[in-house]
Amino acid sequence: MDALQQATKLQPEKFQQWVLGVKNGDCNSENCLSSFLYKRYRYHFSGQGYRQEDIEDALQEALISLILSLRQNRLRCEEAIRGYFLKSVKYLIWKFQKNRLRFVPIEEGELSGVSEISFYREVEAEQKLKTVVSAIDKLSQVRDREIIKKRFFEEQSVEELCCELCLKKSHYYRVLHRARNRLTELVA
Repeated sequence: MDALQQATKLQPEKFQQWVLGVKNGDCNSENCLSSFLYKRYRYHFSGQGYRQEDIEDALQEALISLILSLRQNRLRCEEAIRGYFLKSVKYLIWKFQKNRLRFVPIEEGELSGVSEISFYREVEAEQKLKTVVSAIDKLSQVRDREIIKKRFFEEQSVEELCCELCLKKSHYYRVLHRARNRLTELVA
């Protein structure tokens, strides 16, 4: 077992002590917990093909969120802290990648540095987006248009959409699935 694996292996009792320490405002426990989670999940995500900057940014944001949640007693199930942290990091990495792909500024004169293939791919992606947006506007049901626009373009949460559209959460997924199927039929 190498040094990194030993550094990321931990007894559950020690982890629980750190969690309780963070809840009680102990800075040393906060540092130990942060260091442990940072090392463990940096090692975990580094071999999965993600950009190192995205991994580190996601880890930092997830650590801040976790510590604030622990301090404010917002996490009910202490046994699920590692899973909560792992899912948070995965979501943040995905969000960073999505934002980077969405906002690629191209200035005049910068095109000489961009290969023709990537430029044509960006143009093609933009044309596909325009096709999808026009297809969304052609959907016959107003609720289909609203749910797709608000979920995928305005990025509203499921809870917000359910409240706004007067849907139960279980029914929301069926409505979204049907709306996406109707949209696929229009685009195809």
